[in-house]
Amino acid sequence: KKFQYVGRALHAEDSIFRKINEKSSLVSLAFEKARKEGLKGSALDGRINELIKSPDIDMANQAVKEALVTVFNNKEARGVAGNVAQGIGGITRKVPALKIIVPFTRVVGNVADAALDWTPVGAIRAAKLWKKGGTYGAREAQQEIAKAVAGTTILGLAYGQAVAGNITGSGPTNTSLRRSLEAQGWKPNSIKIGGKYIEYKQLGVFALPLAMVANYAEAKKYAGVDSKALDEKLAYMAFGTLNTFLDMSFLSGVSDLFQAMQYKDEKYLSRMAIGVVTTIEPNLIRQ
Repeated sequence: KKFQYVGRALHAEDSIFRKINEKSSLVSLAFEKARKEGLKGSALDGRINELIKSPDIDMANQAVKEALVTVFNNKEARGVAGNVAQGIGGITRKVPALKIIVPFTRVVGNVADAALDWTPVGAIRAAKLWKKGGTYGAREAQQEIAKAVAGTTILGLAYGQAVAGNITGSGPTNTSLRRSLEAQGWKPNSIKIGGKYIEYKQLGVFALPLAMVANYAEAKKYAGVDSKALDEKLAYMAFGTLNTFLDMSFLSGVSDLFQAMQYKDEKYLSRMAIGVVTTIEPNLIRQ
């Protein structure tokens, strides 16, 4: 019974947020359709209310689709991250015990995938959606390009702060240097504000783009990568961003195991053991 209650609670939580986002998308879709019909004033308002109460099948399906994407629970994978997550999900379904360490595989893939929308990758996706067309192809393309432009602009500003050391990536792999920095108050994957480091990994989709620019900036600082060696800097960025991704709450077990091996520090193994004990129930039954 205990497992059933936890499962129902988690499902109910997802359902609440999905319904809220579904309603929001439906209102937006109704407004767009009513405007395209050339209506204004009270006629426009009346038509919007009518469409919200009785949407056609395409509008209703699109609202559900957008809501699932917003809560990171869409079933269709996009890109490498989504496909990798699906592969991991297949393994954990065959070996359920692995869900203790690798929970929420669908959510994991969707969060990573959604993060790319806020980078130049989003512009490429927008072009593909526009070319694909369909009833809501243009709408989805416009949403993608808006995210790509806004995200890329913010990342440009964030890079300057990362170079100045105010936004950190995964930091050095050298254990002694890492411990020295930590003794001075330094923290990985954080934003330095007023002398204090505040972790950004809880920012969801925004955490990974920040990690990308921060780790790219740290390539020369901690690994001595030549500024002209683009391929090496990109490799360092990818490795550091993977660390950040693994350190997000839903993959903390993987992160602790990974860092215990990388930095040869027993504290990560201890933290992983505690995490397994405290999350075993919800991780086994969430998906």
